Amino acid sequence: MHTWADGVEQSAGKLFKHLLTLQAVDTRAIESCRYAGSMDDATVADVFSHYLGVIAEEESGRIRTEQTWLQEHPAPIQVRVQFEVSDPESPWQYGFEFNLKLDEETQAWQAVPETLRCIGAS
Repeated sequence: MHTWADGVEQSAGKLFKHLLTLQAVDTRAIESCRYAGSMDDATVADVFSHYLGVIAEEESGRIRTEQTWLQEHPAPIQVRVQFEVSDPESPWQYGFEFNLKLDEETQAWQAVPETLRCIGAS
């Protein structure tokens, strides 16, 4: 679990939920996502599903999450969701990175679509 300065614990599940708020984003329009997922994948949901499928089929597969403050609270938080296969013959590591910002009106953290990028696929 991640504990942010506001005292709220952020589980990996909550970080996935933030990522899934971006599920309709067209990954074909993001340069770093150009080769993410399979040839038919067009959205974050498509690529996320592809990565989950790869991890499900591999004994050495795992999913990692991490977050980093970009400045002092309540500055944006950078989130990384990474899918890995640690097979020595064919290591594999892809995922997403995006920022969260605190909505001043609702006091809820929200994913910032324009900060989304794919990692490991470019």
